[in-house]
Amino acid sequence: MKVYRRVPGLPRLRRRIILMDGSTTTYMFALKDDSSPEALKAEVSEENLKKMAEVLGVGDQKPNWYRVIFIVMTLYAFPPSIKPSRRRSKVAAIPQGPNPTRAFGYILYYDCLKVWAARFYEELHGVKVSSLPEAEHEEALSSMIGTAVYSIPMKVYRRVPGLPRLRRRIILMEGSTMTYMFVLKDDSSLAALKAKVSEEDLKKMAEVLGVGDQKPNWYRVSV
Repeated sequence: MKVYRRVPGLPRLRRRIILMDGSTTTYMFALKDDSSPEALKAEVSEENLKKMAEVLGVGDQKPNWYRVIFIVMTLYAFPPSIKPSRRRSKVAAIPQGPNPTRAFGYILYYDCLKVWAARFYEELHGVKVSSLPEAEHEEALSSMIGTAVYSIPMKVYRRVPGLPRLRRRIILMEGSTMTYMFVLKDDSSLAALKAKVSEEDLKKMAEVLGVGDQKPNWYRVSV
């Protein structure tokens, strides 16, 4: 908000500050992204970019395009390309503590995420990834991985409404940059540890996620 007050002509995104992939201390102040045509084509003048650099105190750094991955740890929000239902969910999030060491759920490997990314790419661009030149497939999928990670939970909750809902529902597995976990329980609080989920809902969830015959399990985590 300090920057916007000093440079009011800047485009304003909801996801304006993001943690850079692979880092715990390096952030990016986003002015544009490829999550929607509007965000991709946001206009910003050279004059405002210069003023912004002065306010931020980044010296002679020039703004640039970077690959990013959105990791949802405590909050879910709809990306611009996906409109929320008008009816607000009545399911309250289960309280969690700050530092879980074990979590129960399904692992989302990169192959699974690519399937979801392809769906969201078609949803956003109206074009199937398979119809693109083969050389562009990986780049197209990579551009939508963040949206997939961000959006999978609500898609699953709509199909399987009986699942327990945690705020910290998608976590990046320790030591990985592309393997996530969809969390149903964790040991950060008594409520999160004792969250109830039926075998029927677990089976439905596996089908919706597309994880094959993978069984949910407890894993060591570091958040």
